[in-house]
Amino acid sequence: MRLDIVDRTGSTNRLLKEMAGRMRHTAGSVPSPWALAAGYQTAGRGAGQNSWFSSERKNILLSIYFETGLEASRQFLFNMFFSVASRDFIARFLPEVKIKWPNDIYVRDRKIAGILIEHSVRKNIIDSTVAGIGININEESFPEEIPNPTSLFLEMRTNYNVEALIREHLDTIERRLPLLESGNEEVLKNTYLKEIYRLNEKQTFASEGKSFSGLIRGVDEFGRLLVENCLDKKVKCYGFKEIKYII
Repeated sequence: MRLDIVDRTGSTNRLLKEMAGRMRHTAGSVPSPWALAAGYQTAGRGAGQNSWFSSERKNILLSIYFETGLEASRQFLFNMFFSVASRDFIARFLPEVKIKWPNDIYVRDRKIAGILIEHSVRKNIIDSTVAGIGININEESFPEEIPNPTSLFLEMRTNYNVEALIREHLDTIERRLPLLESGNEEVLKNTYLKEIYRLNEKQTFASEGKSFSGLIRGVDEFGRLLVENCLDKKVKCYGFKEIKYII
């Protein structure tokens, strides 16, 4: 996998998409997969309108460009793939690591990594995908407004070589690539579900301004979360931003 590293940028996702666009225009093709890492982001992004906090040169700030030709309706495959690969990587250091739906990585009840996936779709086919991955490595403290954060340093009390860990994580992704490229959704989904945070455990959620107790029973074919209400035993599916964990 090609890897480029820059000292700083606004957003690795945005820069990699710009680089890929220029290369496609001049060379006619783009290497896939192609990774870009940065020491610092001035405008790092999380899901929705959220920003991504990171001190300079302390954490993994990584984006990966892919071309697969998958149907747009199957885009949740990417969420599952990168969640599983990132979970596997972090589990080398911290065994108590799970995937919090749809694609955050948690150590017990604290967030250690987040993934932002952006697609370019043409005629119902995913033309290209850029996956941004932020993993807290050597971060020692976080702003008070960030809920439930942690890092490898806070868990292990050890400082790590960030660039070496970037390459290790890319190795993990490459080893799992056949699972994505084959489009073997059933195997990938089973692997993803096995590692879901709070699966089949009583959990408090909030939806439409109300809180309730429920049990996560899985995800549907579109990646929506399936939750059984503990009161009426009905299972309902929720899309991104339609339900929130109360932790």
